[in-house]
Amino acid sequence: MARSIGAWGLLDDQLPHVLDAVAQGVPAALFDFGGQYTWTKTGDALPPGAVRLSSWPEVVAWAQQLPAPPPVPAAGLPKTAGPPGPAFVREVTAQIAPSAAAAQLQDAVVQGAGGSLSAALQAVAPPMPPDVPTAEVILECVKAFSLDVKDLMLAQKQVHLILKKDEPLTVGRAHQTEAFESLIPDEALRNCVSRAHFTLTWDGQKFVLKRFSANAMIVDDVVTQQQQDVTIRNGSSLGLCSEASSKSPFLVFQVRVSGQAKEQEDIGGPSIPGAWYASLASAEHYLLCTMSASRDMLALQAEQRAVPLPRGELTVGRQHQQGYFEGIIGQESSNLTFISRSHLQVVDLGADQFLVRNLSVNPVVVRQQQLGKDGESIMNAGESIEFVAGVELRCFLRLTLERAPGATFVAASPAPAGPAFWVELGGTAVRPEVLPEQRRVHAQVAFPAAPASCNNGRQNLTVGRAYQHELHQAALHDEALAWVSREHFRIAELEAGKFELVAVSSNPMWREHGDEQLPLSKEDKASLEHGDRIWLYTGASDGRPEGPGHKGTIVWTFCCAP
Repeated sequence: MARSIGAWGLLDDQLPHVLDAVAQGVPAALFDFGGQYTWTKTGDALPPGAVRLSSWPEVVAWAQQLPAPPPVPAAGLPKTAGPPGPAFVREVTAQIAPSAAAAQLQDAVVQGAGGSLSAALQAVAPPMPPDVPTAEVILECVKAFSLDVKDLMLAQKQVHLILKKDEPLTVGRAHQTEAFESLIPDEALRNCVSRAHFTLTWDGQKFVLKRFSANAMIVDDVVTQQQQDVTIRNGSSLGLCSEASSKSPFLVFQVRVSGQAKEQEDIGGPSIPGAWYASLASAEHYLLCTMSASRDMLALQAEQRAVPLPRGELTVGRQHQQGYFEGIIGQESSNLTFISRSHLQVVDLGADQFLVRNLSVNPVVVRQQQLGKDGESIMNAGESIEFVAGVELRCFLRLTLERAPGATFVAASPAPAGPAFWVELGGTAVRPEVLPEQRRVHAQVAFPAAPASCNNGRQNLTVGRAYQHELHQAALHDEALAWVSREHFRIAELEAGKFELVAVSSNPMWREHGDEQLPLSKEDKASLEHGDRIWLYTGASDGRPEGPGHKGTIVWTFCCAP
């Protein structure tokens, strides 16, 4: 058929068609877009007259050098008079680009591209990935007073920020508490970082910084003014200064914008354009690749590194997210062999918690616990799955559980079936817009899908920023949030109907039973009964829960089913 219509060549993603064409003397190209068409793979060399192409620019270059076809027999259709012209451009671009782009290409041909498909395609911008309402910025610490940042792991010195378009995101001690605690061990110096130090805003084209702190801040060697908008770029330097010195920052971040990697840092070769692209707004939660041993993750946009999670369950592996792992690890990397076709099962338990079950013989690490085949663990938003390999089981890939910007806040923990206990957050530090049913946290082990190794036959619950991250962020005012530890207290069921409170934080707390307030220090224990209240210290000058200078009261009420 190609010969009968005078075709100059054949472009096809079916290997038998390509082989048939070259056997009949028609040049042919086997199309394997971005290297992701698994059905085109063959270990055999293609015969003369056939080539393998993986991008549209390669197609253009190949089409431009095709020799003129032999004359068409009289019984056939008229032979093509020359290279592909306007009508051909219209038909092709209607298949590979939006209609607006097709019209542009057609106009380019008519207005002087000389009938050349190559010139026409070069006359307009290449197709862009789908427009997404988010952008990713990483603040990487390059200087910290009294610390050698070279000795820190990448995760310890990077602050990941997902910005929603036109919505400012706050950076400060109350918002990235763990990061500033690890980078500035000295508490007095850490207090020079305001609870809300500055904001970053992305308008779809550029990033704007606005300083709110009274302490000086240096952006690209220039001291910024309070409330002044400053445009920052990929590679910008952000220096935070103390009250004593406004010219010598004690903490310096370098801005890294996802999708705009530094030159000379391409560890794993070029990315695969279009191999995987996910909308961060398509689900309330997603897994985001934040580290790969064989690629610079900042060379890829966040949407190329994200796997949206449905409300039910999802199987994660090379067979299920085709092109994803190849894009973040690299097709040539030996680490790709440690990703199984069906590697993990991720189950949504509700309230920013997921059950991770390892389906593979290749281990993963969740919450510093190694999971072998059929191993299970619960993870919260902000925690990660680490894929490990080798004798020393080194991490070569990290997927972090993220909450999509704009996702609706839900209850902190769903109510389990059967008898249970729970705690409900209250006090003057709680934002009034957070409903009572959103402030209840039930025993984690009561989830139907929870691993048996977690419950030991009894119910247990840990409360703190690391365990109910989204609840604390959404419900508490910033000044009070700063007094909540990553692990603040635990409640354990000793036997049926008997419960024990254990203080885990070094911050003071109290167990209130009736009119009695029992003070508790770290590792102290106390019994709990239905209706008892747990008060947390929030900075009062006299050391009491409601003393002068407190930042709002935080009170957890203990409840248990009859």
